[in-house]
Amino acid sequence: MHQNDQNQANIDFNQQYTLEDEKYYKLPNLIVGNFKGQRTHINYQQDIKKLDDDLKDIAESTVLKLRDYAKVWDVDSTNQKQRYYFNIPPTSFLHKIKEFELPKNFQAYEYNAVSNLSEKQIKEMYETGTFEVPSKQFPIPYVWQISSWVIKGSQNIKTSKYLDLARAYKAYRTWLAYIAQEKDEIGRNISLRSAIYNIGIRPLVIFSIFFGFKEMYSYVEEQKILSLIETQRQLELKKLQNINIELYKYLQLKPGDYKNVEAKQKYEDLQQCQNQFEIERNGIKLQMQNLYDIQTEKKTLLETEDEEIIEQHEHLQEQINQLQSDFVKKYNLFIDKNIDINLQIELAEYLAQKQFWEKTKYSKPIVNQIISLGDCLRLYDYHYDIYQAKYNSAIKRFKEQIKQQHKIKSNFQQFVDEETQKFKKDVKKQLKQQFVSNFQEDMKLLNLPEIQVYEQFQKCKKQMRDNFKQMRIQQKMENKEASIKLVVSKRLFPPYEVYQERNRFYLRRYKDYHIDSSKAGWKLKLIGIRYYVWTINIIFWLSANAVSGPIGIKALIKKEKFKPDVTIDSITGQVMPSSFTVTPLIIKFFQVLEGMKNSRCHFENSADTGLFGKNLYRVFNLMEVYIFRFLLVGILGVLIILPIIILSNVVISTLLAFTAWLWIPVTIIIRILFNVLIYDTDVCRRREKDIIWRSPNWFPLIINIFDFLILGILNTVYCLFKLLLWHPFWITFMAIFAQMRFYTRSFYDSFTIIIIKLLGRVPSSENNIAWKISGPGLSRQYFYGIKLPQVLILVQAELEKKMLNLYKQKLINLINKPSLELKQKINPFFQLFNAQFSFDDPACRYLTNQLDKQIDERLSLFPSLKHQIRFTEDELKFILKQVKSFVKKQIILKDMKSYIWDTYYVQKGDYNLLCEKIMVAIFGQAVLDPFEDIEMRFQLNVSQNFDFISKIDRVLDGDLLFQLPCDYQIQPKKQGGNDIVQKKFISYQHVLQEVWNWQNLKQNQSSLNSKRNRCLINYSIDPKE
Repeated sequence: MHQNDQNQANIDFNQQYTLEDEKYYKLPNLIVGNFKGQRTHINYQQDIKKLDDDLKDIAESTVLKLRDYAKVWDVDSTNQKQRYYFNIPPTSFLHKIKEFELPKNFQAYEYNAVSNLSEKQIKEMYETGTFEVPSKQFPIPYVWQISSWVIKGSQNIKTSKYLDLARAYKAYRTWLAYIAQEKDEIGRNISLRSAIYNIGIRPLVIFSIFFGFKEMYSYVEEQKILSLIETQRQLELKKLQNINIELYKYLQLKPGDYKNVEAKQKYEDLQQCQNQFEIERNGIKLQMQNLYDIQTEKKTLLETEDEEIIEQHEHLQEQINQLQSDFVKKYNLFIDKNIDINLQIELAEYLAQKQFWEKTKYSKPIVNQIISLGDCLRLYDYHYDIYQAKYNSAIKRFKEQIKQQHKIKSNFQQFVDEETQKFKKDVKKQLKQQFVSNFQEDMKLLNLPEIQVYEQFQKCKKQMRDNFKQMRIQQKMENKEASIKLVVSKRLFPPYEVYQERNRFYLRRYKDYHIDSSKAGWKLKLIGIRYYVWTINIIFWLSANAVSGPIGIKALIKKEKFKPDVTIDSITGQVMPSSFTVTPLIIKFFQVLEGMKNSRCHFENSADTGLFGKNLYRVFNLMEVYIFRFLLVGILGVLIILPIIILSNVVISTLLAFTAWLWIPVTIIIRILFNVLIYDTDVCRRREKDIIWRSPNWFPLIINIFDFLILGILNTVYCLFKLLLWHPFWITFMAIFAQMRFYTRSFYDSFTIIIIKLLGRVPSSENNIAWKISGPGLSRQYFYGIKLPQVLILVQAELEKKMLNLYKQKLINLINKPSLELKQKINPFFQLFNAQFSFDDPACRYLTNQLDKQIDERLSLFPSLKHQIRFTEDELKFILKQVKSFVKKQIILKDMKSYIWDTYYVQKGDYNLLCEKIMVAIFGQAVLDPFEDIEMRFQLNVSQNFDFISKIDRVLDGDLLFQLPCDYQIQPKKQGGNDIVQKKFISYQHVLQEVWNWQNLKQNQSSLNSKRNRCLINYSIDPKE
C-alpha cells in the first residue's frame, strides 16, 4: 500500500469528545504551602523573631489567618527530568504522518512535435523576440522566448533606443538643473544658483553670528480661524426653516452640563438600539447567502430526495435556529438569482435597517432624521467613490497617453510626475464640479432636507475660504514676535525692595534685562548688557564673600554669631534674618576650649573598665586634650591658619571686585568663542527656522566657512565644469550611441532572421537558444496538487491544532489559578502599606513546561506541507464542498460550536467563510484562486534574457541551461475599465457617531476640512462660547 494510503488508514476521523469534559483537566492535589511557594512548611516563628517587638503580634496573627490561602500543587518541581503526564484529549493521528509525496515537475499537458516555422511566427520573432505556438487542447498558446544572443526583436531594440535617448534627456534636464535647482535627487545643494547664493549669503551669516540681524517670528492658529468661520455658518444654519432637526434637539448639549451626562446617555441608548440591529444584520447576510446558493443550483427543488438539496435545506434551517429568527420573512426580503448576491445583501441590509428603526420606541421625527442623514451620507459615499474611480481612471489613461506620446521622455520619471501633477489640478476641478452637481441632484430626487444645508455651504464656500485667507494674513501680521528672546539677571544690593504678587510677599533680589532679536545688532547689545550685569554680579558676590561670608572679615572681628542674609514671610510680609548662620573665629576658639573641658570631665567621671586601666588611658586623654584639641586645632588651626585664610580671602576678593571691569571682558570673549566655534547658546531656542541668515547651532563659524568655500566657490567651479564641458559631451555621446546601437542591432536582427527563415523550426524541447515563458502546464513545474483525502487529513490537523491551543490556554489558567487567587486575596491588605505581594509557585512553572513538552510531542505527529498547492476550478468547488461537510461533522463530534467561530473570527453559522479561512490557514491565501486563473496569468521572468551579468553568474555556478529563467511572476488580475460603483450599506451607528462628534458648545471643527460633515448642523453651539 502507498505511504499516503497507510497514513490515512491509521487516522480515525470519527472520534467524539468535547473540551468541556473535566477529565482532561485533572491536576495534582493542592496542599497548603508557605508564602514563598514551597511545599515544605517552615517555622514562621524564626522569621517573626527578627521583627521589632511592636510588629511580632501583628505578623503572627496575620500569618495564622492567611496561611491556609497559600496553596501549591503537590508535585516535586525540583526534578525537571521527571515527567508529569496530562490527560490530553485524544487525536486522530496515532503515528507521525510523513510529508506528503507530491509529483515533481509536471510535464506540459500536450506534446508538440518539431515543425516548420510559419510566416506569422517569423514575424513575431522579428518584432518581439518571441513567438507563439497554438495549443491543440487549450485556449491559450505557448509563448517561446528566443535568446537575445540570437535575436532581440525590433520592439525591444526600439525600447532600448528610447531608454538610451532618455538617458540623454535626463542628462539635458540635469544640465538645466545645474543652473537653478534647489536640491538634486539625493538632496544635495549642487547648482550654480546655490553656489552663488552661498557666496553671497555666507559672509552675511558669518557677520550675523557676531552682530545679530533682526529675526521675527509669526504664528497663525489656523484651526482657531477655521472654527471661528464655521461658528458663523453654524449659527446661520440654526435659523433654517422647514428642516427636520429633532435628532439635533434630542442630542443637544446643555451649557451647564460640562460632562454632558444626559445627552451622552441618550446617545448611548441610540447606539445600543443600533447594536441590536447589527446582530440581525449578520443573520440577514447568512440567510440570503444560503438561499442564493440553493436557487443557483442547477437541480430543481422538486428533486427533494437529492442528498445535496436536502443537506442545504437542513443547513438553512440550522442557521435559522441558531439565529432564533427568520429574518428574510421578517423583513420581506426577496432574492434574484440573476443578480449578484453581494449587491442584494447590501440593499437588503439597508432596507431592513430602515424597517427596524421605524419600529423602535423613538419618535417618528427622530427616526426620519436618522434615516434621512443615513441616506445623505450613503449618497455622499456613493458619489465620492464614483469621483475617486473617475479620478484614478483619468490619471491611469493620462499616464498611458504620456507613454504613447512621449516615448523618450516617459522613461524619465520626473517628467511623468511633473506632467501628471499639472493634469491632476485640472481633472480634480472638473470632477469635483460633477461630484457636487450629481450629489445635489440625487438629494433632490430623494427629497432629503439636508440639501438645504449642503447648498448653503456651496454658496458660502468661496466666501469662507476668502475670509480664512484674509484672517490668516491679518493674524500673521498681528502675531509677530521676536524669534530669539533672552533674559539676563542682575543681582541687587540690600536693602531689598518688598513687593507683592498673587497675595504673596517677595524680596526683589534680581533685576531682569530682556534682549530679543526684534532689532538688528541685538548681539552687540547683549554683549554690553552682559558686561554690565556680570560686573555687578561679580562685585556683589565677591564683596559679600569678603565681608560677611564664612571666611569674611566679620568672621574675624565679630564676637557673636551673626546671620548675613535676610528672608521674608510670604504671608505677613515681615522681613527677618535668614536661617544661615556664620560662626566668628573667637567663638570657634571658645568651642575648642569647651570641648577640652568636657573631655577631661567625661574621662575622670567614667568607670575604670577599659582594656589597659584608667592610669594608662589618662596619658592618651591628656595627649588628645592638650596636643590635638588645644595645640593643633585651637592654636594652629583656629588662631593661626584660619585668620590667614580670612585675610587672604578678603584681599583676593577685594582685588577681584575692584578689577572686575577689567577681566570680565575676557570671560565674555571666551563665551563668544564658545558660541562661535562649538555651540551657539544664544540662538539654540530660535523659534523661526526658515530665515535667510540662519546658521546652525553646532559649529556655526566652521560650517559657514565650509559652505562659503566648498558649497560656494568650489561648487561654482564644479557647476561650470558640468554645464560647459561634461553634460554637453554626455548628451551628445548618448544621442549618437543610441542611434548607432539601434542601427547595429537592427542590422544584426535582419541578418539573423534570414538564417532563422532558412534553418529555424518550431522546437519541442527547451535549451539555451529557445524556451517557453508561458502556456498551458508551464506553471505545473512550480505548483502542486493533492487529492481530497490528503486535504481532509490537513483540515483535521488544523482543527486539532486550534483545539490544542484552546485546551492549553484553559489548562494554564487552571494551573495559575491558585497563585492568582492568593494574590487577589492578599494584595488589598498589602496595598494599605503601599506594598505589593509577590507569590511564586515553582510547581506552576514545572507543570507549564511539562504541558508544553506534551503539546509539542502531539503537534509533531501532525502532517506538514512545504509546497505551493493549487486546485483547478472544478477541484476547488468540489473540495470546498467536501471540506464544508467534513468540518460540520467534526464540529458536532468535537462539540466545537461554542468556540470555533470566535477562533477564526467568523460569524456564527457562516460555514462557507469558515471553510475558506481553514483552507487559507493550511495552504495560504492564493489557494482560493483557481489553477486555470493562475495559468492564464503565469509567466516566467523575461528580464534575465537581457541581463548579461546574471548569465555570467549562472555559468560560474555550473548551470547547464544558464539562459533559462529561474523565477516566475503572476500577472495581476485585470480590473475592468468601467467598473460599476454601487451604493454601499452604511450603518446608522456610524451616522449617530458623526452627529454626536459634530455637536459641541464651542465649534472646534470646520466643514472646509471635514467634507463628509457639510450636511450636518451643530445645534448645540452656544453663541456665548
